[in-house]
Amino acid sequence: MHSVSDFELEVADSVQANSAVFLRRAASELVSIGDQGDSAFDQERATVVTAFTQMALELALASFLIRKRGLRSIIQGSDNISDAEMEMKWRDNTLRTKRFEDNKALLEVASPYTYEYFEGAIDDFQQKRNKIVHLYYSFDEADRFDLKYESAYILIHIVSKLMFGHEDSVNYPERLKRTLTRDVFAKLVRFPPYVLYISRLAEEHSRNVLTCLECEQRTFSDIEMKCFACTFEYPHGRLIECPNCLETAVIYDNLNIHINDSVPARCLNCAQRSLAFHCSECRLDTATFSADDCRYCSQAEPI
Repeated sequence: MHSVSDFELEVADSVQANSAVFLRRAASELVSIGDQGDSAFDQERATVVTAFTQMALELALASFLIRKRGLRSIIQGSDNISDAEMEMKWRDNTLRTKRFEDNKALLEVASPYTYEYFEGAIDDFQQKRNKIVHLYYSFDEADRFDLKYESAYILIHIVSKLMFGHEDSVNYPERLKRTLTRDVFAKLVRFPPYVLYISRLAEEHSRNVLTCLECEQRTFSDIEMKCFACTFEYPHGRLIECPNCLETAVIYDNLNIHINDSVPARCLNCAQRSLAFHCSECRLDTATFSADDCRYCSQAEPI
């Protein structure tokens, strides 16, 4: 593991801040027009959203790799330059970086888990961006439809993981809110084409798709305990049967239930609020409307 210097952290923070500029612009472009019903983006908006999203992505990847492998990992001729020269070139804006393709290959080695989100999802996007900045890309109507959800997915699930991947993933929603503003974040994770796309992904990774506590959309996986729309995670939560709708959908704090008489609980299916407590008799966690009423013990056959 590379020991990252204070100077390299300064560079990584600067590159991340630059990525955030394009992240905000891409997100603002996406949400400024709403869904527009069934209409596709026009050529101009498709061009702008693609360029901003790809720039946010490339800069986020560079920032991630600097934190993971050091600044030398992303610059050209790194073996022929001293630390002092590298810093001087950075200050003078003359430091030359490797190609995006090289950084993609390094990501696969440096962080295979992060690369799983990355692989394949951005290849088509990258090709379109290259055409845009070097010549021209004519988006057909299907491209302009697909861009509505593709760009939102890349911004929320890939760019954010690269930008904030050095932190606890539970913080992703809060960091995104601060980066985008709460209003833009809320509009982005509720952008109808994105929600339609992400709901299908949630269905593929769930027994039962539930309502997210954070964004209140039906995009929370009962298996992975995370929201596929806003990336909210509840790693310390568990799901138990709801006393109201009888679905295994009541979420509560599993870590603290044994040291409290009860903890607040809420059904992610019917939204009923209740209490969860650990029964000392049957030793099961149960959701109920009264903390001294274990639904499992009360249903047991008398001896």
